Amino acid sequence: MDLDEYLWRTRQTQQDFSKKTGISTQSLSAYLHKVQSPKLLNAIKIHVASEGQITYPEMLTDKEKIELQKMCSTLNKESV
Repeated sequence: MDLDEYLWRTRQTQQDFSKKTGISTQSLSAYLHKVQSPKLLNAIKIHVASEGQITYPEMLTDKEKIELQKMCSTLNKESV
């Protein structure tokens, strides 16, 4: 589940989640709009605050997801 869906399902605002995680509303907005993905510490805060419902791959931007898929594909080919 991504951050947007989590906030919707739990009926939380960005401000609520910001207070819960200690992450600024500006950063949360950037994550929600997939402008940037969180650094490791913020990703952990989001994962913990969502009780594991949001995982790191779901926090990646579309470009980062494509890069990750390419790397995984390359690794799979090399291991065969």
